Amino acid sequence: MKLSPAKMLIWVMAVVVLAVVFVQPGSETGKYVYQVETVENRCTFDEYQQQDIRAVGDSILIVMPIQTPTPCYEVQGSVDFFRSDITVNLQTKKRDVECTAECVGVTVARVVVSNLDPGTYGLQINAPDKSVRTSVKVK
Repeated sequence: MKLSPAKMLIWVMAVVVLAVVFVQPGSETGKYVYQVETVENRCTFDEYQQQDIRAVGDSILIVMPIQTPTPCYEVQGSVDFFRSDITVNLQTKKRDVECTAECVGVTVARVVVSNLDPGTYGLQINAPDKSVRTSVKVK
């Protein structure tokens, strides 16, 4: 099947549009990287710990305490992009190892989203006990 130059141009433009749509927003190469980990588990003893959200180089660092029934939980999560908006969804899951602590716990999550292009990002963090909306400027 032979295409006319006009039809060939339409095909090329369609491929370019698809490539632009599927490149992950927030990163020129589409290769942003994120890591979600549990960095601490402990009893709260009515202590209040504030979250820490900031840019570090080409990354956004989030440290988020999450209240749990006991300190026997770990954090799991995902990061989604839509244009310059980043949504971080955090969940807690009871650890598989035996844990006998009998106190209200706090599980501290650490999230790093790396490989970001310079710019201001809208950030929505959804955790089981709170939601936070802010913006972060990556230089």
